[in-house]
Amino acid sequence: MSEELHLFFAVEEPSVQVAEAVEAFVAGLNAERQRCGGSPAFIDDVDEDSATDPGDAPIWTLGGVLALTGPSDNLDAERAQLEDVEFLVEQLADFSLSGYAFEIEYGGELIGSVAAGEVGSIMEGLIEPWRERLQAG
Repeated sequence: MSEELHLFFAVEEPSVQVAEAVEAFVAGLNAERQRCGGSPAFIDDVDEDSATDPGDAPIWTLGGVLALTGPSDNLDAERAQLEDVEFLVEQLADFSLSGYAFEIEYGGELIGSVAAGEVGSIMEGLIEPWRERLQAG
Protein backbone atom coordinates (compact mmCIF):
# COMPACT_ATOMS: atom_id res chain seq x y z
CA MET A 1 0.00 0.00 0.00
CA SER A 2 1.31 3.45 -0.83
CA GLU A 3 1.59 6.24 1.68
CA GLU A 4 -1.06 8.92 2.09
CA LEU A 5 -0.01 12.33 0.82
CA HIS A 6 -1.94 15.56 0.97
CA LEU A 7 -2.58 18.17 -1.67
CA PHE A 8 -2.98 21.33 0.36
CA PHE A 9 -4.14 24.69 -0.94
CA ALA A 10 -4.09 27.86 1.16
CA VAL A 11 -5.14 31.40 0.37
CA GLU A 12 -2.21 33.81 0.60
CA GLU A 13 -4.05 36.61 2.46
CA PRO A 14 -6.69 35.24 4.86
CA SER A 15 -9.42 37.42 6.34
CA VAL A 16 -12.89 36.85 7.75
CA GLN A 17 -14.50 37.70 4.40
CA VAL A 18 -12.10 35.45 2.53
CA ALA A 19 -12.76 32.63 5.03
CA GLU A 20 -16.45 32.66 4.13
CA ALA A 21 -15.66 32.63 0.40
CA VAL A 22 -13.12 29.80 0.72
CA GLU A 23 -15.47 27.73 2.88
CA ALA A 24 -18.22 28.15 0.26
CA PHE A 25 -15.72 27.26 -2.48
CA VAL A 26 -14.73 24.00 -0.76
CA ALA A 27 -18.39 23.13 -0.13
CA GLY A 28 -19.09 23.76 -3.83
CA LEU A 29 -16.21 21.48 -4.83
CA ASN A 30 -17.69 18.71 -2.73
CA ALA A 31 -21.15 19.18 -4.23
CA GLU A 32 -19.90 19.17 -7.84
CA ARG A 33 -17.89 15.97 -8.06
CA GLN A 34 -17.43 12.54 -6.52
CA ARG A 35 -13.77 11.69 -5.97
CA CYS A 36 -11.99 8.38 -5.78
CA GLY A 37 -10.16 9.16 -2.53
CA GLY A 38 -12.45 11.50 -0.69
CA SER A 39 -13.54 15.09 -0.69
CA PRO A 40 -11.48 18.20 0.03
CA ALA A 41 -11.69 19.30 3.64
CA PHE A 42 -11.95 22.97 4.62
CA ILE A 43 -9.15 24.26 6.85
CA ASP A 44 -9.39 27.39 8.99
CA ASP A 45 -6.69 27.22 11.63
CA VAL A 46 -4.89 29.86 13.66
CA ASP A 47 -1.62 28.72 15.26
CA GLU A 48 -1.36 30.88 18.37
CA ASP A 49 1.98 29.25 19.25
CA SER A 50 3.57 30.72 16.10
CA ALA A 51 3.52 34.23 17.60
CA THR A 52 6.71 33.99 19.62
CA ASP A 53 7.52 37.69 20.02
CA PRO A 54 5.28 40.49 21.28
CA GLY A 55 3.55 42.06 18.31
CA ASP A 56 3.82 38.92 16.17
CA ALA A 57 0.63 37.85 14.49
CA PRO A 58 -0.16 34.13 14.68
CA ILE A 59 -0.05 32.13 11.46
CA TRP A 60 -3.52 31.73 9.96
CA THR A 61 -3.96 28.83 7.56
CA LEU A 62 -7.05 29.10 5.38
CA GLY A 63 -7.78 26.73 2.51
CA GLY A 64 -8.36 23.07 2.00
CA VAL A 65 -6.73 19.68 1.80
CA LEU A 66 -7.32 16.67 -0.43
CA ALA A 67 -5.98 13.30 0.76
CA LEU A 68 -4.26 11.29 -1.96
CA THR A 69 -2.19 8.14 -2.03
CA GLY A 70 1.39 8.29 -3.21
CA PRO A 71 2.52 6.73 -6.48
CA SER A 72 1.51 3.08 -6.84
CA ASP A 73 1.21 0.26 -9.34
CA ASN A 74 -2.57 0.78 -9.58
CA LEU A 75 -2.65 2.97 -12.69
CA ASP A 76 -6.45 3.23 -12.75
CA ALA A 77 -6.51 4.64 -9.22
CA GLU A 78 -3.66 7.02 -10.07
CA ARG A 79 -5.47 8.25 -13.18
CA ALA A 80 -8.60 8.88 -11.11
CA GLN A 81 -6.56 10.85 -8.55
CA LEU A 82 -4.90 12.85 -11.32
CA GLU A 83 -8.35 13.71 -12.70
CA ASP A 84 -9.39 14.84 -9.21
CA VAL A 85 -6.32 17.07 -8.92
CA GLU A 86 -6.77 18.49 -12.42
CA PHE A 87 -10.39 19.35 -11.60
CA LEU A 88 -9.34 20.99 -8.32
CA VAL A 89 -6.64 23.06 -10.01
CA GLU A 90 -9.07 24.17 -12.74
CA GLN A 91 -11.58 25.24 -10.08
CA LEU A 92 -8.89 27.06 -8.11
CA ALA A 93 -7.84 28.89 -11.28
CA ASP A 94 -11.42 30.00 -11.91
CA PHE A 95 -11.86 31.02 -8.25
CA SER A 96 -8.59 32.98 -8.32
CA LEU A 97 -10.07 35.24 -11.00
CA SER A 98 -12.10 36.77 -8.16
CA GLY A 99 -8.88 38.16 -6.69
CA TYR A 100 -7.81 35.27 -4.46
CA ALA A 101 -4.31 33.80 -4.70
CA PHE A 102 -3.41 30.32 -3.45
CA GLU A 103 -0.28 28.36 -2.73
CA ILE A 104 -0.34 24.61 -3.32
CA GLU A 105 1.70 21.99 -1.50
CA TYR A 106 1.86 18.30 -2.29
CA GLY A 107 3.36 15.91 0.23
CA GLY A 108 4.63 18.84 2.30
CA GLU A 109 6.48 20.42 -0.64
CA LEU A 110 5.50 23.77 -2.15
CA ILE A 111 4.54 23.12 -5.79
CA GLY A 112 3.52 26.62 -6.82
CA SER A 113 0.75 29.17 -6.77
CA VAL A 114 -2.54 29.88 -8.46
CA ALA A 115 -3.39 33.53 -9.07
CA ALA A 116 -5.41 35.48 -11.63
CA GLY A 117 -6.32 32.23 -13.38
CA GLU A 118 -2.68 31.23 -13.91
CA VAL A 119 -1.47 27.76 -12.87
CA GLY A 120 1.75 27.39 -14.87
CA SER A 121 4.03 26.21 -12.08
CA ILE A 122 1.41 23.69 -10.90
CA MET A 123 1.18 22.22 -14.40
CA GLU A 124 4.97 22.05 -14.79
CA GLY A 125 5.75 20.87 -11.28
CA LEU A 126 2.95 18.41 -10.58
CA ILE A 127 0.42 17.63 -13.30
CA GLU A 128 2.63 17.23 -16.40
CA PRO A 129 5.18 14.94 -14.69
CA TRP A 130 2.30 12.90 -13.26
CA ARG A 131 0.72 12.53 -16.73
CA GLU A 132 4.05 11.54 -18.26
CA ARG A 133 4.64 8.89 -15.59
CA LEU A 134 1.19 7.41 -16.15
CA GLN A 135 1.67 7.38 -19.93
CA ALA A 136 4.98 5.55 -19.53
CA GLY A 137 3.33 3.00 -17.18
